[in-house]
Amino acid sequence: MQRLTQVQEEWLVNKIKEMDERGYPASNARVREMAKDICVANGDDAPLGRKWLEHFKQRNPDVRGALTRGVKAARFKRIRPV
Repeated sequence: MQRLTQVQEEWLVNKIKEMDERGYPASNARVREMAKDICVANGDDAPLGRKWLEHFKQRNPDVRGALTRGVKAARFKRIRPV
């Protein structure tokens, strides 16, 4: 059973991609925190499962790179020659 609805999960994926595009990729801890905030807004205050993030990445493979890429590499990618 998924804790987030499909719409909520899509919003979270888009937010992760947006953060990565700006050069500030989301850490695993930040993604869990955002997901927990969504759950609490739904009235669900139970903790996320130990493997929640792993399953989230499996369901959304396009965010794996945004979560695992280092901040330095992501910022370097945004540098444009003058």
